Amino acid sequence: MEIKIIKKKVYCPICNSNSLTRLVHRCQYSLYKCNSCSLTFKNIENLSHEIVQRLQDRVYTESYLITRLQQRRWIEKVSRDRLSILCKWVKRGDLLEIGCGTGEFLYLAREFGFNVVGVDASQMLVEIASKKEIDVRCGRIDDFEFSMSRFDVICIFHLIEHIETPKAFLAHLRGLLKRNGILFIITPNVESFTNKIFRWKHPNYTQKDHLYFYSRDTLKYILINQGFEVVNIFSKEYAHHLFASFVGFLRAYLKKSNIMNYKSIMTTINSCRRPKIRIGFKSILKWTIWQAPYFIGALLYPISWPYRNSVEKAIEGHELIIIAKKTKNEQVLFDG
Repeated sequence: MEIKIIKKKVYCPICNSNSLTRLVHRCQYSLYKCNSCSLTFKNIENLSHEIVQRLQDRVYTESYLITRLQQRRWIEKVSRDRLSILCKWVKRGDLLEIGCGTGEFLYLAREFGFNVVGVDASQMLVEIASKKEIDVRCGRIDDFEFSMSRFDVICIFHLIEHIETPKAFLAHLRGLLKRNGILFIITPNVESFTNKIFRWKHPNYTQKDHLYFYSRDTLKYILINQGFEVVNIFSKEYAHHLFASFVGFLRAYLKKSNIMNYKSIMTTINSCRRPKIRIGFKSILKWTIWQAPYFIGALLYPISWPYRNSVEKAIEGHELIIIAKKTKNEQVLFDG
């Protein structure tokens, strides 16, 4: 693969350096790596909140919601794991989750004793979360006037990679935290084992609304310069991550391949069947493909610990997990 040094005026959104390496170019964006702070990011022309919202609307559809509801038990297990991590640092207080989805983590945190509030930009997901009788609000965090220094904990799980202005976002969260408040971040790990296998065709990169791709060093860099102390940083790998990455890679390949086009295959199959059978077969096939990684992962979970343990020890797990604390120093080095 050809690597080109780019001289045009594209700047790193974290450190403002224009010393960048272009990793790959696609129709919708170019993928760059900053030579100064090592951030990997998409350069999308005229990126704005409206563009990001449109990208997210293409991802978080009714089909996404159905899949999420089908994976409810697995999501609840992951939520329990996340709560157990948080409780090593704080066990009570006011907790805000931004990007709360259908509210599984908030529900468990409330049962444990936290006072919880959730925010999500999807009205569809908020409606499901609200049925759990928790305080969930639809919008972005800057749409709400939460009082300063209100929260003991702010959780952002698989969210920061979607934020178009991460410096301003983190500075805002710092203001919402109490003194010594905890910021709990989980994001895809750009240095993960699966990223090294699938490289730029990994679903983390191909998902339309993923904008920034963080390593432990880039996250530490931005957090420190936005007034946080990084207390702990490690990675997490579940057995399904490898299989889900492969399915996402395969789906992208089939869509673009001239040899084996997924839509053509489905059209051919469907043309041989009556309408009712066609709809049922297609739904079952799609459901089977997307659920398979979770079934396989659940089946192999008890015996996959050597793989998971070795990957996590090398901090090459799929999820990068950061516990940061609001520092006493009020000076922020970077403007939003």
